Amino acid sequence: MIKKFVFLSLFSIFLLTHSIGQAAASSPFVYKTIKLININFDDHLKALDFFIAKWKPKKNPTPSSFYEEPAGLDGGGGRDIVYENAKYISQLILASWRPLDGLRICHENKEESLDELDTKAIADALSAFEGAYTLMREYSIRVYNIRQDFQDLTDLHATRAKIIEGKAKLQEILSRGPQKKN
Repeated sequence: MIKKFVFLSLFSIFLLTHSIGQAAASSPFVYKTIKLININFDDHLKALDFFIAKWKPKKNPTPSSFYEEPAGLDGGGGRDIVYENAKYISQLILASWRPLDGLRICHENKEESLDELDTKAIADALSAFEGAYTLMREYSIRVYNIRQDFQDLTDLHATRAKIIEGKAKLQEILSRGPQKKN
C-alpha cells in the first residue's frame, strides 16, 4: 500500500512539474493515467467493503447497539479501530484523486489538451471523489470526538456510493479510448 502512495505522489509531482507537451485531444497518456487511477479506486472499494463487512449484526440488538464491534488485528476493538480505519480509507481516497487533479491542472495550464467531454467527466469524477473523501474524513472526526455513534454506517455506504459515481465517470472517459490523429 505504501508503494502505491509513493507511486501516486511521484506521479502527481511529475504531472505538475513537467510539461507534457501539446497533444491531440485527450492523448493516450491521459487514458493510461485514468486507467491507473480507476484501478486504485477498485482497491479502495474493496477496502471499504471489507471495513463494512467487519460489522456483524448482533443476535440480540439493543436500541443503541446493532452490531458486534469490529476487532483489530491485536484483538482490541471499538471506537479506536473504527476511527483508524475511517481515517486510513479517507487518506487513500485523497491520495488517489490527486493525479486526476494533476491532469485537470495540466489541462488548465495548456500542458495537456483534453476534449470537452473528458474535461467535464474529470470535473465530475473529482467532485465525487472529493465528496467521498470529505464524508470519510468527517465521519472519522465525529467518531473520534464521540459526536456520532460509530455503529451508524450511513456515511460508509454514502462514501461507497460516491466512489462508484466517480469510477463511473472515469469509465466513461476510458470507454471513449484514445483518439487517433487524422
